[in-house]
Amino acid sequence: MHLIQSDALGGGGYLRIMKISPSLNRVSVTTYSPYLDSFKTDDHNQFTVPYHNPGVSTAPGTLSGVAKNAIDCTPAAGVTVVYSGGSAVTDANGSFSIPAAARKSQAITAGKAGWLSDAKYGTSTLNAVAEPSPTKIFISTAGQIKGHVLNGFGTPVVGASVTVTGGKLRSAKTVVSDASGAYSSGWIAIGGYTVSVTAPATAGASVPATVNTGLITLLDITLK
Repeated sequence: MHLIQSDALGGGGYLRIMKISPSLNRVSVTTYSPYLDSFKTDDHNQFTVPYHNPGVSTAPGTLSGVAKNAIDCTPAAGVTVVYSGGSAVTDANGSFSIPAAARKSQAITAGKAGWLSDAKYGTSTLNAVAEPSPTKIFISTAGQIKGHVLNGFGTPVVGASVTVTGGKLRSAKTVVSDASGAYSSGWIAIGGYTVSVTAPATAGASVPATVNTGLITLLDITLK
């Protein structure tokens, strides 16, 4: 097992943990902070790759992997995983397997009613056992952040750029305030966010917010 510090303590003291299993042809990567007792669960910080790359092939294979609940990392059953050549629904262990030409990166989507996912790409392989696919998908329940952007006089700010960053799926989304200064994040994964607002002739603002399942977090932001 190898440990690499990926963030300084000011960033949470995260360690990149790589578990190398040659007999399984697998390198499992996780990112954990002992300081915060927390894992990063997005697909850039928790994933699996083959230990040995056997080269390029277009033979029949499978696009396989696992879906997990980003809230507690438990297996996520009943998630429909789709790529251009087929689809599958994850089983009780969160696993899925779809026939696909081997050793290709495939654009994928994943969905389950009431949940969002971070699915983007998956890698098909010749043999899902001897050559595990690194595809890992995280899903999360969702909520919204809504409010108004105002100036120091309480007047609505039109066209302000509002960026929400964070959440269980570690996403970033930017929206623009309308003619009444209102903005809405739309449905985003639950968790803690930083809401940053910029507008011409203002100093901007950055404030924290928490999104909960099925709820709207109301957040008015005043720019100086």
